[in-house]
Amino acid sequence: QVADAVAAGELEIEEAITRLRHDAGEWVTVDRPAANGDLVEAEVVPEGHVHGPDDDDHSHDVAFEVGDENVWTELSEAAFGLSAGDEATFERRPPEGSAAEVETKRFEMKVTAVKERQLPDPDDELAAKLGDFASVAELEEKVAESIVASKQSERLRQRERAVLDQLRERHHFALPEGVVENEIEGMLRDYAQSLAARGVDVENADVDWQRLADQVRPQAAQRVEARLILDAIAEARSVEVTSEELESMLAELARGQRTSTVALRQSMSRSGQLDQLRMQLRRRN
Repeated sequence: QVADAVAAGELEIEEAITRLRHDAGEWVTVDRPAANGDLVEAEVVPEGHVHGPDDDDHSHDVAFEVGDENVWTELSEAAFGLSAGDEATFERRPPEGSAAEVETKRFEMKVTAVKERQLPDPDDELAAKLGDFASVAELEEKVAESIVASKQSERLRQRERAVLDQLRERHHFALPEGVVENEIEGMLRDYAQSLAARGVDVENADVDWQRLADQVRPQAAQRVEARLILDAIAEARSVEVTSEELESMLAELARGQRTSTVALRQSMSRSGQLDQLRMQLRRRN
């Protein structure tokens, strides 16, 4: 059984609460050199750039978290140890495997602000802010339930992956490139939303989106392949999703989004996501 011997440890609960505090934290300006994990706001321009009348006042402004794996390593290294008002130059080296004609570029940077994430205390006030929980104890109980559910889901996914791996070995087919590209775009969109939730200005964040897209391409292709295989199995077995199953999933999603089931159903129906949800349930049956 999937639920056998699944429990949430004290350390796991503590780490989960810390992540929630991290997500609920606020960026506060500090008067000190930037360190890993700090948010740096800066103006970054190509070396020798001369500001002209066509420049937007904020067209070269960037905001990034020092040490974030999706931020240029050279940018993080250049910003580390700088305070507001400090300037530096750095080189952006071509990614490994780039064409020979791709040159190293030099940039100038002026830091305008250094901010650190201020974490809220793990108290009843935070619990209420995170989900109208009456106390930290109630929040911890909910976190423990989520950890157990996550472990159960991971066990199920491992079994599904094992079955899918066997099916891939037996059946080889070309993947629709457009569908793979859509999957990549969705994954990048989810990452951008996670950055925004952490207080990062996504529009000006110095993230190499093309490199990130190349990194997630294999995972995107696997997701598409898995869906196609599961859809074929569901079709062959005439699998159907009952209204009770759909309503149960809608209710679960609505609780997570702190909205009503009716409102969520209407929203998903208008956007076409309701059919996608039905397909997801069909693949799980």
